Amino acid sequence: MNLSATLALPAYRHLPGINQRPAENFLNAIATFNDPPVSDATAATHLGWQYGLRLINQAYYWEAHEVLEPVWWQAAANSPARHLVQTTIHLTNGALKIRLGRVAAAHRLASMARQGCERAFTANPAHLLGLTKAQLIAAADSITNNESAIVLKPNNAL
Repeated sequence: MNLSATLALPAYRHLPGINQRPAENFLNAIATFNDPPVSDATAATHLGWQYGLRLINQAYYWEAHEVLEPVWWQAAANSPARHLVQTTIHLTNGALKIRLGRVAAAHRLASMARQGCERAFTANPAHLLGLTKAQLIAAADSITNNESAIVLKPNNAL
């Protein structure tokens, strides 16, 4: 069983400027994940990566960004994994911006996600960290089409 599936979801979806920021215990719990750097070899069991994807698929975009940012920091510099995590963060921010009515910012983030996707998939692998290039581009297209829901199901589906 994927350990990230046992973690509780936040009590509500945070929308900056609209509702209250989540309690610090949510953010403090993220710091205790202590994962190794994410890679294709670690992605299926990487707690931060898997929980971040679970949050995305449940539309907890602000929370997903908070979980994925440390994953991005720890990824090897200029690696495909680092580019992919950054792309995923751009997508979560874009979906959040659509929900907040900040369409121009969302479209800019979708464009940045497409560019990051190109960097991540330079070597043209079938998938990276369990995701395909087509999934990421479809999520960017959803944001460009002003849709606030994105889904990123890895090949080891959550």
